[in-house]
Amino acid sequence: MRVLLVALALLLPIPTLADGLPVLDIDRPLTWPRSSLPDFGCLVERELGVRDERFNCDLQGYVNQGDPCTATEAYYEGFHAPRALLERLGVYDVYLAWEHGELQAAYILLLEPLSEAAWRARLALPDPLPENVQAVSFQDCTTGELPRRCNILGLFGFDHMGAGDVDCSG
Repeated sequence: MRVLLVALALLLPIPTLADGLPVLDIDRPLTWPRSSLPDFGCLVERELGVRDERFNCDLQGYVNQGDPCTATEAYYEGFHAPRALLERLGVYDVYLAWEHGELQAAYILLLEPLSEAAWRARLALPDPLPENVQAVSFQDCTTGELPRRCNILGLFGFDHMGAGDVDCSG
């Protein structure tokens, strides 16, 4: 059932804004990549009733003050997926990777073991992907680890850009 909920959320047509980016929707993870911290925080507050202390509907004029070389804590600032989001999507976990105030990637940890081909078929990923999604990845179940992690769906909005990717020499 959990897989079906996520699959249905990804299958539905995604409304888009004038700039080609999809309308941010808590039930459609394909809309999340590249969303801003304030927008995503407000969406979580509005849809799930979970208010982040900083990134919420009251935040106005947010500008990320981070830098991958000198202000890394601010560069990667963001918040974790609340329990209510996991329950709503019916998944084990969601990891949100934030960079410069935007969602760089979302990793959704599913519990049902399926091959990548089966996941692609079940999710009916659109071709081409929406403007905000640069790539999608699947990681099959790991073995020998506790707790066992199965099927990680990665949704990437843009390439990771950290200190190792820029000239931090001065």
